[in-house]
Amino acid sequence: MGRKEIVKPRRILIIELWGIGDLVMMSPILPVIRNNYPDAKITLLGKSYAAELFSGSPFIDRYVTFDFPWTKPRNKYAFWSWDWPGLLRIIRMLRQAKFDLSFDARGDIRSNLLAFLFGAKRRLGYTWTGGGFFLTDNVPYGAASIHRTDAWLRLALHLGLKNQRVDFYLTRGGEQWAVDFFHRNSIAGEKLVVGIHPGAGDRIRCWPLDRFKQIGEHLVETYNATILIFADPDGYGMDMALGCGWIPVQANLMNLVSLIRAVHFMVCNDSGVMHIAAAVGAKGVAIFGPGQPARIGSYGNRLDIVMLRDVPCRPCYDCCRFKKPYCIDRISVAMVKDAVDRMMQRSHAGDRVGFMEAR
Repeated sequence: MGRKEIVKPRRILIIELWGIGDLVMMSPILPVIRNNYPDAKITLLGKSYAAELFSGSPFIDRYVTFDFPWTKPRNKYAFWSWDWPGLLRIIRMLRQAKFDLSFDARGDIRSNLLAFLFGAKRRLGYTWTGGGFFLTDNVPYGAASIHRTDAWLRLALHLGLKNQRVDFYLTRGGEQWAVDFFHRNSIAGEKLVVGIHPGAGDRIRCWPLDRFKQIGEHLVETYNATILIFADPDGYGMDMALGCGWIPVQANLMNLVSLIRAVHFMVCNDSGVMHIAAAVGAKGVAIFGPGQPARIGSYGNRLDIVMLRDVPCRPCYDCCRFKKPYCIDRISVAMVKDAVDRMMQRSHAGDRVGFMEAR
């Protein structure tokens, strides 16, 4: 771009301020950066759960955590309630780190401004909402519907970094917990185990609980499945397990990842759990309301997407102007059942002997 190249950056900052799914979609760039700059110190700026999601990662040397106010689900523009001292403190601390290079694939003017305030010598990013003058490298992004993972990898490509394949890296270490969980709940190795996650980062993206329950009943009746209900930290979804003999799950991120690795099939909304499932190679069905699968769907189409077509107000970024989110409320049980059955047949889900060992 006509600027002096930084041949071997010593200090690199990766900026991903948003949710669990956003962190998962970012993760393939981590091995690319580490493999090309093995001696660099790599810092990840994100929410507090970033360190848990990537626990033990050989690609990250330092985690800096802060809950930036505009990334909250509610009252994000109540400026009087912002943690201004904390915000100024984090800017000052990162500026003192004297980064040589920063990456941010959000394309958000606020993130671009932060990269500028942090003072990295070279700042790579996009300008979907503006702020190109805050960047040293305003990377061309091509199609507006580029997937978020591809947007991250395109930043690496802009620098000429080698990228032979797309690898997601998530925490490991909870495998024994998952084995013990199966043992405690008497789940036999030959049983089909299906995880149902009815939650999401925002309730506007949640398909109704009673319909998820009908899908669970269909899986039990048709495929003799054992159902795990992955409840949100606030308990949302836990009641689905009552009276059904289904197994409720509330676990920390490390154990959650290990359990999703162990199940055979997932049914979920557009959520962080959907991205975890795709990253660990699970099959399943994801239900989409206001989001755009082309940009934030499961990478590699590992999960089949169920959504209404021709919704003129999509995407609305979780700010529905109607009394209820019709984009997801009008998705019928029959539509999801059909998708589940198609995916079951495609993945030979009825024959599961040895499947868990193979994975």
